[in-house]
Amino acid sequence: MFSGIVVEAGEIKELVLDREPGILSVSSKKVSQGAEIGDSICVNGVCLTVVKNQGGILTFELAKETIRRTNLSDLKIGDKVNLEDSLELGEKVSGHLVFGHIDCCVRLLDKGSAKNSERLFWEYPEKYRGMIVEKGSIALNGISLTVGEVSKEGFAVYIIPHTAAITNISLMKIGDRANLEIDMLARYVKELVGVYQE
Repeated sequence: MFSGIVVEAGEIKELVLDREPGILSVSSKKVSQGAEIGDSICVNGVCLTVVKNQGGILTFELAKETIRRTNLSDLKIGDKVNLEDSLELGEKVSGHLVFGHIDCCVRLLDKGSAKNSERLFWEYPEKYRGMIVEKGSIALNGISLTVGEVSKEGFAVYIIPHTAAITNISLMKIGDRANLEIDMLARYVKELVGVYQE
């Protein structure tokens, strides 16, 4: 389990997607220091298990479903991915609870400047209507974010300079895909409402 507070953006050093399991290796200055084999690390929002940690390079294996469902298949060597190590019991949660289970990918439709921040506008998947709400929490590429606006066309988040500096979110271009994880509370509420409506 994670908090959505990214520690650093690591650089992809190896990416093998044409075999199972796939392989992803990422450079890391901070997260790698305490990481052990078997630890869970949030990589671009995806919960992955460390299989090797050598010389500041973290290596993970990728299941076919992970490759299919996430934006890891869009990436290439040299790209940046967000990294966060898992929460410890009793540790402060500065964002919101993030599980590393990606629901889908969403495309960036528009980006522009706002007061002291950057506004990113994303497509709103029909399947998740009602789960993304204004002032609610979501995770994009593993970053805990507050939804600023919601419309039929999509939803907007606002990126402060600190988040832009330590994550890969501001490097994204219009048309790029981000990993979306719906807030677990929103998921359960919608499921329960659906049960009672039946």
